[in-house]
Amino acid sequence: MPGLASASSTSARRDSPITFALPEVRSASDAVEASASLLAAVAAGEVTPDEGGRVMALLTAHKALVETGDLEARIAALEAKK
Repeated sequence: MPGLASASSTSARRDSPITFALPEVRSASDAVEASASLLAAVAAGEVTPDEGGRVMALLTAHKALVETGDLEARIAALEAKK
């Protein structure tokens, strides 16, 4: 199926990168700050609501990963004390 592989590699990009100020997210509280920044960018018209929704989904997923990492570290610390 060489034709299929070459067709997929030449397909047009469906979206494009967006640029706006977003604080670094290393904790759950950072994610809240970043989401507030994103909402402000949408309100100011710097980012479309559709773009904002997609970035918010990324922030939500990243926040969950950060929280999981924090919980793992806390559990490891508690287990180390035993």
